[in-house]
Amino acid sequence: MYNEKVLEHFKDPHNVGTMDGPDGFAEVGSSDCGDTMEFWVLLDGPRILRTSFTTDGCQTSAACGAMAAHLSQDKSLGEMRRLRPIDVLEALGLAEDEAATEAHHCADLALNTLARALGEYEKALKAKEEGARGCSGSCEGGCCENCEEACDQRASGRAPRRILVMSGKGGVGKSTVAVNLAMGFASRGLAT
Repeated sequence: MYNEKVLEHFKDPHNVGTMDGPDGFAEVGSSDCGDTMEFWVLLDGPRILRTSFTTDGCQTSAACGAMAAHLSQDKSLGEMRRLRPIDVLEALGLAEDEAATEAHHCADLALNTLARALGEYEKALKAKEEGARGCSGSCEGGCCENCEEACDQRASGRAPRRILVMSGKGGVGKSTVAVNLAMGFASRGLAT
């Protein structure tokens, strides 16, 4: 059922285990199979220095986690955003395999978890930069230019809001839902 490369990454996964002092961490569970995956990332600016993961999932989940961690080494955040589940499956030699369809959700879980860990790093970095500029995000004592618009919206009673449309897999209509929401709000005269 599993090819040699998947078994190799399952039996001796690289970058497995927790990490002390990571720049980002995420834990994601899959609704498809019930597997859970965790990723830790350590970065030097925009480049990933080290990645580690754990999973309670099947052999394919472990192999996909190990391969995603391996593929992330010395990559930039931009390069990681372009990585797709099929890239993980191809690296494992599964893209042409019948098991690729079943394994796709494991590769998707690995990349989603890794992306969230990197997102946590970016969020912390942004907060640190805003703190360095003295941006408190509140209107006490005035606003800096970076948060002036948000402060104006809060003062006028129009708090900025975001709607997140997401799914654990592709091809389920996220873009369609997002477009329909935007058109519905616009038809009611609500600004984005």
